[in-house]
Amino acid sequence: MLGFGPVWPRISDRASAQRAANLASRWYIIGAFLTGALALIAIFSGKDIPRSQFSDEIAISSLSILDAALLGLVAYKVQKLSVGWSIAGLALFLLGLVGSLLNGGISPITLIIEFFVFFSLLSGVRASLKMRELDRLETANPAIGPMPIEPK
Repeated sequence: MLGFGPVWPRISDRASAQRAANLASRWYIIGAFLTGALALIAIFSGKDIPRSQFSDEIAISSLSILDAALLGLVAYKVQKLSVGWSIAGLALFLLGLVGSLLNGGISPITLIIEFFVFFSLLSGVRASLKMRELDRLETANPAIGPMPIEPK
């Protein structure tokens, strides 16, 4: 399978799996940071942040700080290559994307960015699954594991 950089990296060993997981984790950290910053603005100003200036639909409220904390936890777990948390984080991202599309759509530029973020997060899931497969193979056949260094 070909590797296409950050969009669809080749995941063949532990190092490449960790790199893909780190990239996915960085996207969650960016989301947590932005959501947390906007939630703090909402908390200190005492006003919720609307989705747009023309609607009364709330995009960020003071409770969004919990969303930021959850994204931070997902980032940590994805970096540690947890399969369940990687899938849960991807599902959380997809729910947010579908919600944005249903609530009036998003701009084409944002959709392109979301496309790259989606594949990066999907690579985080692939990385955690690959690491699980490598662990299973190493447990089943110890000869596959890292070779010990013998003194000379």
